[in-house]
Amino acid sequence: MKRHIRIYMNAFEYAEDDRKPCEVGKYLTGTFSCEIDDIHHIEPKRMGGRKNVDMDVIENLIGVCRSHHDDCDSQRYDQLTQYIMHLSTLQDYGIPFSVENLKPIVKRGIYEQLAIVFPPDEEEINDLRFLEDPKF
Repeated sequence: MKRHIRIYMNAFEYAEDDRKPCEVGKYLTGTFSCEIDDIHHIEPKRMGGRKNVDMDVIENLIGVCRSHHDDCDSQRYDQLTQYIMHLSTLQDYGIPFSVENLKPIVKRGIYEQLAIVFPPDEEEINDLRFLEDPKF
């Protein structure tokens, strides 16, 4: 099993034979409308694969059916929308995550918007000194 798939399966505590709802379908319809076929990197390795940056973090991995994977790849759902759908799913399932883990992966504008929608807890607020850093 590929590393990113293992990370996703472990985070959701899925067994291989479990039925797994597509995150996009569930977000859009509120029900189990289609099953996961792929684990999609929201910030793709091929595009944003920054050197020495781990792209295989749960915050960057979304489970999607084939149709919704194509929609994500074609930018029918832009990256910000994909992150909102995915992080909402993590929140709904009670899976711990930190928008801070996306800081080295996503563009600053997306990161800042996500930090507003999914504010950091008090411990993370103490680590947000980068906002004052003009290099970022």
